[in-house]
Amino acid sequence: MVFLWYIALIGLQLLLLLLLLLLLLLLLLLLLLLLLLLLLLLLLLLLLPPPRPRPLPKKKY
Repeated sequence: MVFLWYIALIGLQLLLLLLLLLLLLLLLLLLLLLLLLLLLLLLLLLLLPPPRPRPLPKKKY
């Protein structure tokens, strides 16, 4: 009986460990997605030509 109890406890601990690992993997995936989005934004900003300040129209006196 005690043996079965130990097996149940070990199984529960393994289950909790697996859940924690899954949560960590999900967090890592979210972080990777955020990094990819940031990189894409940076690439877009670099590829787009910077907005040039309009030359002021010369006043004719």
